[in-house]
Amino acid sequence: MRTAQEAKEQDHSLYELLYVAQEDLDQASFYARHLLKKGWHFVLWESRRRWTTYMQQSAYTTALVVAYSRPFVESRGWPKFPRRLIQYSPNQKKLHESVLNLRHEVYAHSNVGSRRIRPMKINGHPSAIEFLPAMRLTKEETEDLLEMISITRSTIHARLEKLIDTVASET
Repeated sequence: MRTAQEAKEQDHSLYELLYVAQEDLDQASFYARHLLKKGWHFVLWESRRRWTTYMQQSAYTTALVVAYSRPFVESRGWPKFPRRLIQYSPNQKKLHESVLNLRHEVYAHSNVGSRRIRPMKINGHPSAIEFLPAMRLTKEETEDLLEMISITRSTIHARLEKLIDTVASET
């Protein structure tokens, strides 16, 4: 059984986690809107766009995936994000899991398993032909993520409203 002090401390930690999660989702929303505005949803080999444009797309996509994922990735010393605040449709849940997997395997870590590497020599020097995952989300995925961010921000806001009276100090 939790004491009143322990319950207040847990509520305070949850409040902090949710407050920061809102900021992370705000960042993710910014990146998603920028990708949509620029139309950056292409794979390099299917487009006549410049390498530098692809790299900008990659940077914004990486920022979107990482910022979106932050609230849902467990962090030492902090409570887990409450699952009941994730109120997605079945298709949105699939996208949510897909984005978290992309974060773990492509965007936050260089997972060799997510690449295909064919060793070869070029003029006697070691090299490889490497298949890299495309650093992009489709327009539809980006639009769906924006909707999911809006849903989650609403559920976070409602939970913060319930917690504020127990965790806030009067000023």
